[in-house]
Amino acid sequence: MKKILQPYRLPCTLLLACMVLGGCGGGGKVSRFSADSMTNTGSSLSGTVIDGYIEGAEVCLDLNGSLSCDGDEPKAITIAGGTFRLDTTGLTSDAIKAAHLLTHVPVTAKDADDLGQTLESMGKSAFSLLAPAAYYVTDSSAMTGAVISPLTTMVSHDMLTRESKLTDAEKAVRGHMDLPDTTRLNQDFVAALKDADLVKQIEAQQLTEKAQILALAIGQINGEMLKAEAIKTNKKQALLAALGYLQIRVPELHQAYKAGKIKQPTITSSVDRVSSALKTLSTPPVTAD
Repeated sequence: MKKILQPYRLPCTLLLACMVLGGCGGGGKVSRFSADSMTNTGSSLSGTVIDGYIEGAEVCLDLNGSLSCDGDEPKAITIAGGTFRLDTTGLTSDAIKAAHLLTHVPVTAKDADDLGQTLESMGKSAFSLLAPAAYYVTDSSAMTGAVISPLTTMVSHDMLTRESKLTDAEKAVRGHMDLPDTTRLNQDFVAALKDADLVKQIEAQQLTEKAQILALAIGQINGEMLKAEAIKTNKKQALLAALGYLQIRVPELHQAYKAGKIKQPTITSSVDRVSSALKTLSTPPVTAD
């Protein structure tokens, strides 16, 4: 049997399990919009997309769980500073709370980490991010402070594939990423880098590095999966399978990345460092629910 993912050696059986299960549980498991649910609605939801702050990414409220920005869903393009605002007029609190914020970051987008350069010019792959909208639902007409990052992406993935509650998903992700129980996964860790509190600065530095590695890995692995013959036409399954791979390999990937900085000092590009680290990872266990 051909290997689906090269050079990361993701087993076909893991990918096929994802496909048989409808994208590892992502098919149809998010509650759909219901006009009969709560009548109180917010008129807008605004926030920030970060790895560094990302400009030129498409953000939408994925109401139907398709992991695509459909024509009838609120959407916006991030501007400088990674900010966005979605018009949620007419949506119920229940509908928003059940949805996930989805971000597609194309190669034409700009990451503030790259000083105004596009992803393409830096050799980076396009990638997608997620965040549970449940983090930000309030009774206010203007919901603010939403953060979409690689960390919130892993929380959304856990909720989508295991149908877990937000608090349970956060606990699982903290465990996978070897983070303290007190770590707030939906924080703006880029802003926290400038916090006057030294402890918060150190935490922000650690989260920033983990997030940057994750973003690059999501793009590289997802890109390889889309080239694979078995799923080349199914972006949803490719994304869920890539996130499922990383969900259990984040600590190993992070350690391999740090080891590579020492063993291969001539590699200075973060893109090349992540690519090199991915090649060293062991094959993930194959499990099916």
